[in-house]
Amino acid sequence: MSLFYCTAAQGKVGDAWEFSAGSLLRHEDNLFRSTSDNERNEQIVSTFAAVSGEQAISRQNLKLDARFSDNRYHHYDYLDYSAWEAEAAWDWLATSRLQGVLGADYNESINSFADFSGTEQNIRTLRRYYLDADWRVAGGWKLLAGGAHYQQENSSLYRVEGDYQSDSLELGMGYEAPSGSNVSVSLRKTDGDYANRVISTTDRVDSGFEQSLAEMRFLWMFSGKSKIRGNLGYVEREHDHYGERDYQGVIGGLSLDYQWTGSTRVSAAVEQNLVSYQSSPVTDVGKVMTSQAYYNSSYYRRRLISIGPLWRYSAKVSLHARWRYEERDYQGGLLTGLDGRKDRLQTLVLGGDWSPANCVLIGAALQRERRASNQANADFNSDMATLSLTFTF
Repeated sequence: MSLFYCTAAQGKVGDAWEFSAGSLLRHEDNLFRSTSDNERNEQIVSTFAAVSGEQAISRQNLKLDARFSDNRYHHYDYLDYSAWEAEAAWDWLATSRLQGVLGADYNESINSFADFSGTEQNIRTLRRYYLDADWRVAGGWKLLAGGAHYQQENSSLYRVEGDYQSDSLELGMGYEAPSGSNVSVSLRKTDGDYANRVISTTDRVDSGFEQSLAEMRFLWMFSGKSKIRGNLGYVEREHDHYGERDYQGVIGGLSLDYQWTGSTRVSAAVEQNLVSYQSSPVTDVGKVMTSQAYYNSSYYRRRLISIGPLWRYSAKVSLHARWRYEERDYQGGLLTGLDGRKDRLQTLVLGGDWSPANCVLIGAALQRERRASNQANADFNSDMATLSLTFTF
């Protein structure tokens, strides 16, 4: 019997649910994203199982996407971990004018060693619970409201992006055209509290913050299969104790999903954002004294551009590529007389997929990642190869 033989009994349940399982082999030549003198290679085997689908109940709609993975390291087996990822949502409809979404997200993952220096394992857990509602006032005009609770936890002490929880409330208004294009403006207020932090005049790592974001978002469906999505806003964050950690500025982004031909699609994006990143002055001084890379920051400004074409050679074979360039300028440092850290990261991915049968997908990809920094011992080069096999039922 052929390995790729699939019977009709392995199809979707009720044409609404899909189950998948498989394995991914990854080889990395610089696991810890170290300088050239300290590179360590590794082979990681990940096995996974997933379920996704939706179920209509009267005028309501329930959605679920869940995935479990087990990740095993060949040399550095203390990094082994298992993780869940899940998204559940209820698209609710109260009346013909009032509708919204009630949902929850859950994600477990190991931190990238590009951001988490050292060789210690750190598993980050993210939880989000949210409720969004829109009320159609007249024609395409809507009033918008939403609230969310967010939690972030790290398995290891990670001060620069520490454990915290936040509650946010958002109000706005928008317009949706018959074509599906839409535009909205909103104001979001967020109140956050950091856990496991001791207020210290030495470190000046704060215990909480308040943030406001005024933002305009839009979606333009300029053809049947192509769209442009964008946002432009102003964010302001104030901390409970140390005003020198505060920041504010313009953020925004623009993404394009363009169906060039029937078999070719191109995605592209540009973005600017501000991200909290509170380093400790004591730790920074220690790194300076030992000639290590330091941050000296309260946040960083991220600018990125990416482009990714996809070409479907046939119904069974496709090729894809992605290039990403990112700049990080670390700002709000508490140590005077030191240059602010500046990183430049480039990532290039080339890959392909082959589906020898409807229920089987074989994928392969090569990735090259480079970081150049004005800090000593912060540069790295990393090459990675992946091979995956997925069965869908």
